[in-house]
Amino acid sequence: MHTVPINYARRRAMFADESVELCLDERRHWEICRSFGSRQFTPVHRERAR
Repeated sequence: MHTVPINYARRRAMFADESVELCLDERRHWEICRSFGSRQFTPVHRERAR
């Protein structure tokens, strides 16, 4: 079985409107990470998510 390569430029164009600033709900992000047992809620991880 052959997989189709992901066209990231097309994907970004379809799903990202760069004129709109995204807002990360930090409290919810923390809750989700904790619920999965993840430690991805440190300041470094928050910045990467943004």
